[in-house]
Amino acid sequence: MQNSAISTSMPVRLVPASVGASTVYVPCPGWCTVDHIVDGVNYVDDILHSGRPAVWNVASFEDGGMRDRPVQLSVELGADLASKDPRFQAAHVTVSDGSVYAYLTPEMADTAADELVAFAARIREAARTARLSGVKAARNQADEALYRVRGGQS
Repeated sequence: MQNSAISTSMPVRLVPASVGASTVYVPCPGWCTVDHIVDGVNYVDDILHSGRPAVWNVASFEDGGMRDRPVQLSVELGADLASKDPRFQAAHVTVSDGSVYAYLTPEMADTAADELVAFAARIREAARTARLSGVKAARNQADEALYRVRGGQS
């Protein structure tokens, strides 16, 4: 297992890890929230470090609002100290929709965050346009009959 990815500027602690039938102590980045005893592995090289994920869920009015969340994105810190790829050994940011994973360097993550801020502004712009458009949902027949009975009063 290579430890070159753990920088001296990052707090590191030795933590117990369940490996096969044994408990060993491994270096663990200070931001790692994995319980390496509970999340045991078969080989030391299988130990992964990850931070507390942040998850964004988007509801849809089509499915009743909150029951299902058809769009979900998560982001978390990660490091695979045993990886042969130094990019995975280094602390990196993982963005996922649950089926596709994007692995970002800290610089790439900063760029993605800037792009999300711009995207959020586009969402607000679309919401404002929809709100001001004056286009309302069509009334069903019962609502229309009640509207007429009330003399045009909703």
